Amino acid sequence: MKKKMILWIAVLLFPVTAGLFGQEVSFELGAAISAGDVSLSLSGNGKTMGLALSGTLYNNREHNISISVSIGSGLYFNNSGSGQNMIATRIFPTFGINVDTEAVSISLSPKGEITVTLNAYCADLLLDNPTTEETLSAGVMPNDLQTVMSQISRYEADNPGSVTPNAIQLAIWRSRRESRISISRKVGAISDKDWDISTAILKY
Repeated sequence: MKKKMILWIAVLLFPVTAGLFGQEVSFELGAAISAGDVSLSLSGNGKTMGLALSGTLYNNREHNISISVSIGSGLYFNNSGSGQNMIATRIFPTFGINVDTEAVSISLSPKGEITVTLNAYCADLLLDNPTTEETLSAGVMPNDLQTVMSQISRYEADNPGSVTPNAIQLAIWRSRRESRISISRKVGAISDKDWDISTAILKY
């Protein structure tokens, strides 16, 4: 009787455990790059924020890899030239891109590659926008930017749908001691709404 019970338990558990182990786990981009699972060749496209970085994502492994669309609190990219360094927050397949997509990951076949576009923000107000001639590579995010990106993540989580891309960009620049005057000189008029949201983020 005891052997029969053990057999039945094993049969009942098998579909559950098979389902768990059969799931494709998604990795955050920064962790996958650090582990050597994927490589990313990246350049600017002339924009200072938004869909501002373009390139190719490569799977270095002999098995499928899934990369999360969300990059959490952001991944810092060093510019090889004199242009802006950037902070990426999401990664999308370039073809059929939809920034409002509900897709949560990008799948890469073994040794496969895919053209990608990254949603990113400028880290350096006074520098030029990244160009197609400038390559960017993942690096260590400065402490002041780590702090503000953490504030942005917490604020967005607690206030879903209320944070504008412009407010996020303002919060990043303001965390680097840029004033409203210096920012408006560079990018033009700033709405009070975006400024107020960036203020709330920096107090979070």
